[in-house]
Amino acid sequence: MRKKFCLFGCLILVILICSVTVFSGCSDSTKRYEFVEGPTLSVEYTQYLGYTATVSGCLKNNTSKEYTYACVTFGLFDENGVQIGTALDNINYLQPNGRWSFEAISLGAFDVKPVSAKLVNIDMW
Repeated sequence: MRKKFCLFGCLILVILICSVTVFSGCSDSTKRYEFVEGPTLSVEYTQYLGYTATVSGCLKNNTSKEYTYACVTFGLFDENGVQIGTALDNINYLQPNGRWSFEAISLGAFDVKPVSAKLVNIDMW
């Protein structure tokens, strides 16, 4: 019985150590990225199509890790603050401490003019 208790205690200890190791990477106190330019919203109007939007800027990878995929997503808003769409861009193999000049393009055209953009999400893995 004592042998089983000792084995069970060791198993719990290993699980706790692994949990601390895995989750310690989740609370990184430094930001993995920063905007070194922008983001800036530009809007174009095309007859028969409507408004399209592009959010451009430059994102810097602040880590020594290469990310195999990165994606920026922006919400697009009209003059009343109502979200009317989304713009996104992605890249493969963002180098350690590298910079990425992105152009997040709207997913579709709008009858209403987008007047502002807000960062919704950045995925990096």
